[in-house]
Amino acid sequence: MVPPAIAPRRRAPLDRRRILEAALRLIDEHGLAELSMRRLGAELDVQAMSLYRHLPNKQAVVEGVRDLIFTELAQLRPAATEEESWDAGLTAMARAFRGICRRHPHALVLFATDVDRAYAASSSFYEPTLTSLVGAGFTEDDAADAVRIVVRYVLSSELLTAAVTTTPNPLTNEEVTRLGEQRPLTGHLVRSLRTRPPATLEDPGFALIVAGLRARLPSR
Repeated sequence: MVPPAIAPRRRAPLDRRRILEAALRLIDEHGLAELSMRRLGAELDVQAMSLYRHLPNKQAVVEGVRDLIFTELAQLRPAATEEESWDAGLTAMARAFRGICRRHPHALVLFATDVDRAYAASSSFYEPTLTSLVGAGFTEDDAADAVRIVVRYVLSSELLTAAVTTTPNPLTNEEVTRLGEQRPLTGHLVRSLRTRPPATLEDPGFALIVAGLRARLPSR
């Protein structure tokens, strides 16, 4: 008896969305520097030349990945309610932004370049927070400053975390003790690094930002 022929598995049709999702997977796994049209083609099991029918070059792929991340970012932000205070809205925005940074740590540089394009592409994410700030009494300039300050705070802390790749070489207890004798407050600061790692400072640091913004809020 002749065995039935096995039908070849149908490959999903190649389109712009599928290419960009594959590019984002590569960036997440290997970093932005490792992205190439050849490697992207291999990831999709197609010839690199076939990618150019949908995206003209690598830069277009990178810009498309950026838009993909910003779309994801907009979906992370909880829908604002009329009862939501400006500081609660700012906190929700910060946590969502931190979440997307941690989901795609190798793509952090995409948030730090072409900043105007970044804000424009994710306007649906920022607009509710800006509206809440202006509604609370902040000027449009102060509201813009508040959002930019929070974004820069979250992004800089995540970039710093991602950049720390060196082998730890902590001070000995004797060195810390000697530092404390010479510079007591700096010694206390160094000792605090062992009891309060940087990750535990994120929310207190954000609380300080909110307190500073509250002090700038005109009294009604």
